[in-house]
Amino acid sequence: MTVKKIYLILSISVLLFACGEKSKVENSQVAQVEEKSELDEINEQIASNPGSSNGFFKRAKYYAKLGEYALSLDDINRCIQIDPEVDFINLEKAKILMVQGRFSDAILYADIALDKNPEYFDAYVLLGKLYFISGDYSKAFENLDKSLKIDKYKPEPYFVKGLVFETLKDSLKAATSYQTAIEQDADYFEAYFKLGSLYYARKPELAKQYLERAHEIIPYNMDVMRVLGNIFLEENNNERALEMFTKMTEYDPGYVETYLFLARTHINTLSDNPSKIEKDTTLAKAITNLDKAIELYPQYVQAYYLRGVCYEELGERGKSIKDYQKSLELDPQYELSNEALRNIDK
Repeated sequence: MTVKKIYLILSISVLLFACGEKSKVENSQVAQVEEKSELDEINEQIASNPGSSNGFFKRAKYYAKLGEYALSLDDINRCIQIDPEVDFINLEKAKILMVQGRFSDAILYADIALDKNPEYFDAYVLLGKLYFISGDYSKAFENLDKSLKIDKYKPEPYFVKGLVFETLKDSLKAATSYQTAIEQDADYFEAYFKLGSLYYARKPELAKQYLERAHEIIPYNMDVMRVLGNIFLEENNNERALEMFTKMTEYDPGYVETYLFLARTHINTLSDNPSKIEKDTTLAKAITNLDKAIELYPQYVQAYYLRGVCYEELGERGKSIKDYQKSLELDPQYELSNEALRNIDK
């Protein structure tokens, strides 16, 4: 399976099994207690009425939400044994199979759901996603268009059409589709993020507007903060860049790249003719972040190079050369370090 397909499956699975509310940062122990309590209640329901598919279906959804897809599939199969004619049970099996990468089987069960209910909006949307991931774009469009004939006011078909257009390198139609998704749902986070990403290189101001709206909807999404922080950095808006990258370390202290971004931002705050105190203080902050990046990922070539630059600026020649050499040990073709070593004695 290609990296692209894996990324698409992971992205879409978030939409498939979302609880319907925006995610919240919770105390992990409280969350575990709540999950255990929820599972206990579902198990009690199954024990009290094992001939009903309702309890098994709830538990299948519960396991899917946790990423336990094999357990989820077991319960969905029990549901189908009990109620084989129910459309949404067959569609749920299609969703699980899709996340497992079993696209042909997923298409089969989505088609079964449509046999049970030919006006099943969600089944057409899922088929659109499945054919998109499988690379059959004409069938993806066909099924997404059928879903819109049933309900043209739902955002998801427009969003998936945007993904297809973007894959086909049709940026204009992709942007139009994402925008239409937003028109149907003003809080459709994924569409704002895709628009921000789409316009990032060509229209950074417009990209920033979409990404800031996405950040309002889900304030702690790492991808949004990463792109926004880099836009601010490129604009020399160092205060906002530091704000974004600092938030990233708060939400995920193990996100290695953030520390490189923080170091770059600190360096960017230096004035054209800094005093010795300003230079020493600012570069010390940058080095602290680069130390953390290297601690988390000892093969981080760019972090060694940038730390070498900081040491060189501070006049610590030995440490600087050591970092340049380390970066070249990891990547002999890293030209910035080669150039730095050639110039260090000039």
